[in-house]
Amino acid sequence: MRYQTLCASDGDSVGCTTDTPATSRCCCDGNPDARSRAVEFRSSLLLESFRDDRGSNWQNWLLESQQYGTARDVEVFAALAEGWAWLITHGLVVWDAKQSSANAVRVSRLGHETLDKGLTHLAAAERLGVRTLHPRIGERVEQQFLLGEYEQAVFIATKEVEVRVRDLGGFSNSLLGTDLMAKAFSPKGPGPLADATADPGEQVAMMELFRGAIGMFKNPSSHRPVSYEDVTMASEVVLVATSSIAYSTKSKQNFRRGLEHRGSRP
Repeated sequence: MRYQTLCASDGDSVGCTTDTPATSRCCCDGNPDARSRAVEFRSSLLLESFRDDRGSNWQNWLLESQQYGTARDVEVFAALAEGWAWLITHGLVVWDAKQSSANAVRVSRLGHETLDKGLTHLAAAERLGVRTLHPRIGERVEQQFLLGEYEQAVFIATKEVEVRVRDLGGFSNSLLGTDLMAKAFSPKGPGPLADATADPGEQVAMMELFRGAIGMFKNPSSHRPVSYEDVTMASEVVLVATSSIAYSTKSKQNFRRGLEHRGSRP
C-alpha cells in the first residue's frame, strides 16, 4: 500500500506518495498553498497516484489518506474530496462494473489520455464539445481534436467557413480564400453577405475579419504543414471558425432584410 500525501516544496504544492504510513505531518501542513492550488492541479496529482497505486475504490483511498497521510488535516481532506468530485464530474474516472461496490472506480480512457497529454489538452477539448460548435463542423472537428490532430481540426473548421460563405453568396468554386471573403462581404456593390443593418465602418471590419481569419488560419494549412504545439491556440481558432459560420448566416439574413426594406420604399 502506498499512501497519498500533499506536500509543498519551495512554496509550491506537489503531490507525492510514500510506501509507509506518515507518522508526522507533512511539510505542507500549515502552508496555505497546499490547500489553495487549483482543483484541476490537485486532481491530476490524485489521478496519477490512484493509477500508479492501481486503486479500485475512491472512498477507501480517501479514508486511508485521512488515516495515514496528511489528509488528517481537515482542509487537506476537503481538498482531496474536491479533487475526487472533479475527476468524477469530468469523466477521468468511471465506475468499475466488475466490482460490487458503488465506490469502485477505474481510470477512464480520457483519464489516461489526460495524464499523457496534460490538463491543457483536456481543457481545450472540453471547450470544443459538440454542443459548443456549429453543427456543420461539430462532430468532425471534435473527433480530430481528441485524436490530437490539431492542424486537421483547424483546417476542417476554417475550410467550412469558406464553403459556407461560398454557398451563401452563390459564388463558383473557383473563387477561393481571401478573394472570396472580400467579394462576399464588400460594402461596395454591396457583396451578398454585407450586413445591410451595420454601419459602413462595421461592414469593412467584418470583411477584414473574415479575410484575416481565412488568410491566417486556413490558407497556410492548404499549402504547408502547420504545427499547433499550443493546444489552447488550436481550440481558439476552431471557436473563431464556428463563430464565423454563425456570423455569415446572420449577415446573409440581414442582407435580405436590407433588400426587402429598400424594395418597400415608395
